[in-house]
Amino acid sequence: MIKTGILFLAAAVIAVAAIGGGPGHPEKYCAKLKDGKLVVMHRGMEMTAEAVLGNGTRVMTDGTVVKKDGSRQLLKVGECVDKDGNIMQEKDAKDKDMGKEREMGKDKEMGKEKDKGTQQQKDNTKKY
Repeated sequence: MIKTGILFLAAAVIAVAAIGGGPGHPEKYCAKLKDGKLVVMHRGMEMTAEAVLGNGTRVMTDGTVVKKDGSRQLLKVGECVDKDGNIMQEKDAKDKDMGKEREMGKDKEMGKEKDKGTQQQKDNTKKY
């Protein structure tokens, strides 16, 4: 019984990690000041280890970003690195995330509107 519980808990942790927290937790790393020191935050938590992005870009805990070609850049407070290694202001990163959420919402609304139009056409054909 205990083994089943442990296996279930482990499966739940893996599932949550695979999902990645959904759209509310975008894949970005942002530089902030904490107690007068520059730290890099990811998903609301301070980074404690280097992160390697899909394109080979590395984000260090001190805010250093090392591109695949070896070029280095130190993040400034308020700058973020997205999942593709692009550096931008935190405001721009939030706007980009909101744009994606809006687009997803528009697609859903458009689908509803299409469904309504189809239903109205069906209703109209019944009246004749």
